[in-house]
Amino acid sequence: MQSILILTAMANDVAPQFLEYIGSQDERHTIGKKIHHFTIMDPAHRRYQSTVAFAEIDRS
Repeated sequence: MQSILILTAMANDVAPQFLEYIGSQDERHTIGKKIHHFTIMDPAHRRYQSTVAFAEIDRS
């Protein structure tokens, strides 16, 4: 989960400590991905309180 947090932070130009984990959505049965949702909690960020996602591809 730490690597997902770091990759999501880099992709959204925010420090990892400002991402708040919301939850995961398992869509492996439909689109073959597991989606992790985060909220940006940095008041200085242009997308403050926006929800961002990271799609983890199922490799099984």
